[in-house]
Amino acid sequence: MKKLIIYIAFNLCIIPGIGQGIIIDHASTNFEEIPVSVIDDIKDNIKWQYSGTSHSGQLLCGITQIEDSNPVYNVEIGGEYYCCFANVWDPPYLPNIPDALCIYPGNCGYRISNTGYYKNPSCVQQTLNQNPTINISQWCWCSELDSYTEAQVQEYLNAVNLLEQQNPNVIFVYMTGNAQAGGAPGYNRHLRNNQIRQYCINNNKVLYDFADLDCWHDGEQSTYLYNGENIPIQHPAFDGIECHHTTYESTLQKGKAVWWMMAQLRGWQADGQSLNIKLFLQGNYTESGMSTNLNSQGLLPLNQPYNIPPLNYNGDETVQVIPGTSIAEWVLIELRDAATVQTATSNTIILQKAAFILSNGQIVDLDGSSNIQFNQVINQQLYIVIRHRNHLGIISAFPLTASNNVYQYDFSTGSEQAYGGSNSQIQLSPGVWGMIGGDGNLDGVIDNVDKTFTWTNNTGEEGYYSGDFNLNGNVNNQDKNLIWVINFGKTSYIP
Repeated sequence: MKKLIIYIAFNLCIIPGIGQGIIIDHASTNFEEIPVSVIDDIKDNIKWQYSGTSHSGQLLCGITQIEDSNPVYNVEIGGEYYCCFANVWDPPYLPNIPDALCIYPGNCGYRISNTGYYKNPSCVQQTLNQNPTINISQWCWCSELDSYTEAQVQEYLNAVNLLEQQNPNVIFVYMTGNAQAGGAPGYNRHLRNNQIRQYCINNNKVLYDFADLDCWHDGEQSTYLYNGENIPIQHPAFDGIECHHTTYESTLQKGKAVWWMMAQLRGWQADGQSLNIKLFLQGNYTESGMSTNLNSQGLLPLNQPYNIPPLNYNGDETVQVIPGTSIAEWVLIELRDAATVQTATSNTIILQKAAFILSNGQIVDLDGSSNIQFNQVINQQLYIVIRHRNHLGIISAFPLTASNNVYQYDFSTGSEQAYGGSNSQIQLSPGVWGMIGGDGNLDGVIDNVDKTFTWTNNTGEEGYYSGDFNLNGNVNNQDKNLIWVINFGKTSYIP
């Protein structure tokens, strides 16, 4: 296929040992957003060794579906035939076809199982030595995680990590196992998948979350109840045998995620703009940074907590595990496009998003480290609102300033950073300001209602409660006396 496009220089490159991990999941399927120039860059520069047992064919079935509908997404699978319509297994090889994502679909000259990959890393090394242009290596589970122990999964993690160290010019992609099983096997698989996810988060690895892609369809996650816990399971819409134990729709979603992953590995980011925002919460502030008691006690919810009155935010932000020990709490951000802060009313909201706040005050996306990405058009000036479930909301007094499409704002440097000044923030230590605690019902006023209907109702409880004004997981007199009493009568200044 001839290239009938004008190239734009992106200066993209694969960076082995990526500083920040990459998680590919159900939110990574909007592959139409990837510029054609990035797709061409992928085809020119990535050589992908990919293997596994039967479920691995779902990814390849997906990318061939995409290619069939649009030849721009040209792929060349070398030898071993994973197509959904035949069962032909030719010896694999690495193609060298211009204008195609070239794939070596196996290992050591044959279709491999677990014994041929992480249990026999010399086989992987042989394949890489014989094909030195391979720069992505990935292996797919079948149903092993339905019964594997924590130690067996750790063996996989250790082996792949060792391969990474021995091959610094190759990125190794970790994977979770499929989410087809229910009952006790499904629960075991859920635990082992979470083990892999947490390892990748903690160690900045690249993860293709096969199980998460299995469980989501049209914005809905499928779960089943096991021992009182909701366990993710393959969505019923994907129950079928059209291609490698699932439906064409499921494989198409996985194929889209493949292109998204490749674009991320080439340095492309989905949105051209991001937020670098810092602030502190009064409740859990210490001079060394905000405490992470809620996190360390396992009390932070996996789903965003702002779908309650009066906010009624219906975003689907959710994580499989809390991404790291430095996460302090969930917050809700709003971007407002207005001429002045006084006119930045709720009618000017262009984005709402739940996010995490770290102990150092940095607000980050759901991976626990990245800036919030956004692509909304700004017609006037950009102001940001920060809300917390029991602190008074604040809005930036000044427009956010951008440098290289990164919009920055630090509320903590002075009271004047929030609209309303010292009436909107409280001094936490010399030169450090933060959001005011005690607004348990989120009505923008700290009054007796917050004491009666949040603190009083929660007193004596341990957990994730609005009456826990100091965010330590316990509701007691400290919340009332050290937060609510000293802030009584204060109000929010959000227009």
